[in-house]
Amino acid sequence: MAAVAASATPTVKLPSNRSTSGARRRRTRCRRCEACLRTECGECHFCKDMKKFGGPGRMKQSCIMRQCIAPVLPHTAVCVLCKEAGKEDTVDDEEEKFNFMLMECSICNEIVHPNCLKVGDASGVVNDELPNCWECPKCNHAGKSGKKRLPNRELSRELSKALNQELKKSEDCLANENRQPLQLEPESENEEPKKLFRNGSDMGEQRGHLKAKEMNGTWELRHFYPNQITPLGFNRSTPTTRPVPPRSPPKCVQMERHVIRPPPISPPPDMLPLKDGKTHAIQRVVWMKIFSYLPHQELCVCMQVCKTWNRWCCDKNLWKKIDLNRCTSITPLMLSGIIRRQPQTLDLSWTNISKKQLSWLINRLPALRMLKLSGCSWAAVSALCTSTCPLLRTLDIQWVEGLKDAQMRDLLSPPQTTGQLDTRSKLRNVEDLRLAGLDITDTSLRLISRQMPFLSRLDLSYCNHINDQSVNLLTAAGTTTRDSLTEINLSVCNRVTDHSLTFFKRCGSICQIDLRFCKQVTKTACERFIAEMSVSVPFRLTEEKLLQKTS
Repeated sequence: MAAVAASATPTVKLPSNRSTSGARRRRTRCRRCEACLRTECGECHFCKDMKKFGGPGRMKQSCIMRQCIAPVLPHTAVCVLCKEAGKEDTVDDEEEKFNFMLMECSICNEIVHPNCLKVGDASGVVNDELPNCWECPKCNHAGKSGKKRLPNRELSRELSKALNQELKKSEDCLANENRQPLQLEPESENEEPKKLFRNGSDMGEQRGHLKAKEMNGTWELRHFYPNQITPLGFNRSTPTTRPVPPRSPPKCVQMERHVIRPPPISPPPDMLPLKDGKTHAIQRVVWMKIFSYLPHQELCVCMQVCKTWNRWCCDKNLWKKIDLNRCTSITPLMLSGIIRRQPQTLDLSWTNISKKQLSWLINRLPALRMLKLSGCSWAAVSALCTSTCPLLRTLDIQWVEGLKDAQMRDLLSPPQTTGQLDTRSKLRNVEDLRLAGLDITDTSLRLISRQMPFLSRLDLSYCNHINDQSVNLLTAAGTTTRDSLTEINLSVCNRVTDHSLTFFKRCGSICQIDLRFCKQVTKTACERFIAEMSVSVPFRLTEEKLLQKTS
């Protein structure tokens, strides 16, 4: 990578000896194809191994009928050049989406963004049968090709040939051994056991009377022979008739289905073990008090000391707030670290997080109460429209690009999930909503007053479409915001005038009104509002056009 950065030419040459080459990433289900949507057949050898069908559960393989035909790259896959995930959600143009999606080479197994490759003399060959798969320009230009695989007929012919050779070796080994009498179990209680020899002298007469028993859908002949001798040892020159297997084996008895949860994580130790077998004098409670005074960077250093400190420093009480504001890249390792710490406040403002990453993140943070997404794209913020969104108390979506009335309707409407009984919005518990710089109108304010009954702080600064009628909607009779609003920020809303102050007289719980830098609001109107409200609720001007309730 250092050689690539130091190169002055615009063409980027990919070194063939890069360490990531050859490390193939295991793909995951697409969950959309016909095979993924099927149910287990209960008849294949993989299904019979499953515990829910009565098997031991050792193979850990999916049903043959449910093998995905278009597996996708895992969410942890990143580009080997820029170390970022797929960014096709941030682009609307279909042609540009290809340049920002992750592509895996079928020859060298490198995962890159096509836009990160600046190779002008060759082009990649896209594989239409597998998503996010191609032959990269480096391998295509070098004339490399993947491993040649035998067609199905040739492959089956090779397997049959190898199997026949193994059978012949087993027969030759058993034929050279001494003859030993073999007793068969009688078919009925009155019959006597019959003796057979390995040379096949009596086997031809008795074979027609043997009946194979079907056990668990497979034909078993081991019931008629001891463990030391197998049917491969008999002379196969005598023509025999084998029983015809059934068309489809009967289904195994399906066991009761239940959710298998992992065992609970053992609690962290109360004492710090030392090398000599003793324990440190300071207990865990004291150590946790000391760790609470350390910043997060020093906590990460302490986590590298030992396993005990690693568990203690990762306690969620030490990570109630995680700040990734203006982080240049959100990597899968960072997402895993956030999930492990389970914060209550998460700041992802002005980052390039994608919708896939945010969806995966909020689905695993049930205790999240404050989320900041200022400056992110609407493609990423739209992950909050799903039913897995936690019940937030504070939501900061200031200056989100592309967020208008239509997107606000999708954000506040109940998620459309099949079979869901709750028809309320997932943002119904929001108390602090920050919408500064958004291109929203009164349509969004109607939805806010209807879907957020507990809203107490609202930030509408720099919203150019907010006017006196918007204030009238928020303070109208019958709306929840009339009684719940305590703080409102209307700074730099140039369409708000002095007339809006008359509407705020309806709010019984209002404590702060920010009208700074509103060109059509005068200081005289603010002083008149203070004089009229002094009888019931005393207000004062802390700054110019900043009205605040006196305690």
